Amino acid sequence: MFKTEHELWVRSQLGEAEVDPERLVAQQVYAALIDGATTAARFADWYNWTSWALAPEPQWKENHLEAIQQLRRTVFAAIWPAKHPELEIALQHFSLVLSKAARTFREHGEIDGNIVRADMFYRRANSEVLYNERHDAFMGWIKECHELIFEATKAANWLADCVRKYVNPMFYALEGKFIVAYESGFNVSDLRPEYSIQERERLITQYQGLSGRK
Repeated sequence: MFKTEHELWVRSQLGEAEVDPERLVAQQVYAALIDGATTAARFADWYNWTSWALAPEPQWKENHLEAIQQLRRTVFAAIWPAKHPELEIALQHFSLVLSKAARTFREHGEIDGNIVRADMFYRRANSEVLYNERHDAFMGWIKECHELIFEATKAANWLADCVRKYVNPMFYALEGKFIVAYESGFNVSDLRPEYSIQERERLITQYQGLSGRK
């Protein structure tokens, strides 16, 4: 687990921990939240699970959707040390975007055991007009679901950059950036969604001063 490895790394870096309890507490809080995000978002399996979420007929695992919502509640309830504002904002933003992706998929998700599949609700239309209307709505929903996965991947890469910058330089340093496979027509491409520096700066400005927002 990241938290255990991180705690060992922190101890090796903080020889003065006994006389700097605030710094130690901050490191422990960050470690717990980062560990929670790593586990709930399945960072180690990002490419695989997002491939299913980005499929023409998406599907998620039910326990994954639940873990994401629990992560959002944990981050929302966090008492922030205010040592690394960019890291804290990146954590908040990531949990918010990923939670929105999970909630949006649930709007038309159909539970099948531990798998939640896209409900082809347009197929139950009893007229051609209604079928076309519902099909358009379905395709709009699919587009939104896919866009949120791309946004969540951007947020994941930003968060990982912040963890490496402020907390642990080895965090996913060997594995590299989070990438996704996207199917367009008959082609499948690997993409690496990331925020630009300007986009990150805008997000920091947007989140600064906001509080109590779930």
